[in-house]
Amino acid sequence: MHKYSLVISSIEDIVFSCLDKIFIRTARLALQSFMAMVIVLFSIPSALSDPIELPTAQGANRNSRLIDISGEIGTYGELYAISGRDRRRPSSAGRIFFKPTINILQNFTINFNLFLSTEGSSARQDINQIDINPKWGWGEAHLVDFTESYSSFTLDGVKIRGASLNLTPGIFRASVISGISQKEVSSSSGQPAYRRRLNGGKIGIGHDGKSHFDLIIISSRDDILSAEIVLSDSIVNEDSSEHTGNQNPESITPQENIVGAIVTGLSIADDRVLWNNEFSGSAITRDRRSSEWEQEGYPSALKSVFTPRMSSSFDIAFSSDIKFNLGSYNILTNYQYVGPGYISLGIAGQSSDRQAIKLSLNRRFNAGAVKLDLSRQNDNLIKQKRFTTNRYTVNAGATFKPTIIWSFNFNITYMTMNNHATDSSARVNFANWVFRANNGLAFERSIGLTNISLEYSYQTSGDKNSARTSSNLNSHTTAVRAAFNVREGISMVQSVNIVGSRQAEAGWAMTHSYSTSLNILSLNKRLNSGFQVGIGFDNAATSLKSGLRSNYKLTPSAAISLQLELRNVRSDNDSGALDELTSRLTITNRF
Repeated sequence: MHKYSLVISSIEDIVFSCLDKIFIRTARLALQSFMAMVIVLFSIPSALSDPIELPTAQGANRNSRLIDISGEIGTYGELYAISGRDRRRPSSAGRIFFKPTINILQNFTINFNLFLSTEGSSARQDINQIDINPKWGWGEAHLVDFTESYSSFTLDGVKIRGASLNLTPGIFRASVISGISQKEVSSSSGQPAYRRRLNGGKIGIGHDGKSHFDLIIISSRDDILSAEIVLSDSIVNEDSSEHTGNQNPESITPQENIVGAIVTGLSIADDRVLWNNEFSGSAITRDRRSSEWEQEGYPSALKSVFTPRMSSSFDIAFSSDIKFNLGSYNILTNYQYVGPGYISLGIAGQSSDRQAIKLSLNRRFNAGAVKLDLSRQNDNLIKQKRFTTNRYTVNAGATFKPTIIWSFNFNITYMTMNNHATDSSARVNFANWVFRANNGLAFERSIGLTNISLEYSYQTSGDKNSARTSSNLNSHTTAVRAAFNVREGISMVQSVNIVGSRQAEAGWAMTHSYSTSLNILSLNKRLNSGFQVGIGFDNAATSLKSGLRSNYKLTPSAAISLQLELRNVRSDNDSGALDELTSRLTITNRF
């Protein structure tokens, strides 16, 4: 009872102190912003959404529209306060989004996506976005901010500020792209970075998911004079298995990169068999300031595309997979090879120096499905490191529904990672087992118990290397969840979660938590409110988390949502005391 009393007695102080820190000091600004946004939300969309009708001849369809505008506009605000530890997020944040769609003659569409946030900063890559996306029957374009996906080894997941054009007349297809993929950041304002320009394109024939052939070229180049950067000498990174763009964490250098790829797909037997391949080559200069590499026979005209230098390297990547769609059976085989020197600056995140083989089997039947995934991966492809790391993964699972109300699923994962390093500090001999099972019962009732579930999981992991035994872990987790309809418009969910774990040679530790949530529909289902409270206990502390969320439909197309979250942590000696309060307000309007 001592832990409960610690939590309950601190709630009043927490609430009033957080209110003073968050709401009172920002009330005037929040109210002004709120009123201004309400005016915007309800005036602009109504003005834009009035249809413009075509002049029609007598007897023609008078409902035809020349321009039809629809979409969504909204704003989001957040206030945050914490005591007891450093702040995890800004004390306040605001976002505005505007997503109209203009349809002209039902044949030409322009999608707009405007996203502005106070979280954007010169100390990192800007998250603000303006995307203009016109589409027509045989093509589309992107302007300002967007992402494109050409292939897994060339261009994927990088936000670009510029323009792209994709054309698909018949079976032919072509694309061009140009823009800034990384803005400059000076060393005085955050993690330094050079401004990076990306250009490229692809040309091909066919359709995705069927037989096709594509040729892709992507070029990226950093502007040497774009940022005031404190430079350090390059440090050779022995482990080449990971690369995210910079040469290493202590050296920010201007880079240049060009990748070219051939991507093919072959569809056989009415798409029952699909064979996809990608072969890509990469040339990268890690430091554009290094001296040129004078190579006889290298065409001078190509230097404007890519200039080989003493810091340049070249490598390849290859992927091949075969998919079998045989009714209730699905089989996938995949092989990947990514050389240690292969880098594409058009990929958001990548790992080099790896070879992987994967096999996936899926079988569906009336009462459920079963699956099996197998994979093997290793690095050190050209034997330039002292040891090779191998990874093996086996994943098996099944889903069954023996009766209308009963469902059951389980999943087993086994993963190993090992190398043959002679140095015990580098040697790895790791294994991990995870087993999960879930039983669920669902009842078609308007009042009373509607569903109940019981989930259990077991994990054991550890390293046989005596120098790493401190990471060994065993854990059991049991969770029970029950949902009730108290009456029409009122529902409740209760859950219990119990975790027992043991780290290395330490004794078993027990963590248990309990939560209750209540959801109420009222005012002719225009107001949807939810309340949640949860309390958790472990050997060292007690935590209390409570929340309120409420969504009110102002009109059939407009809604306002409020969310409050309070988290409080107390230990016996209050050494880890934590009080945290977050409030969020969202207003949206569809038109």
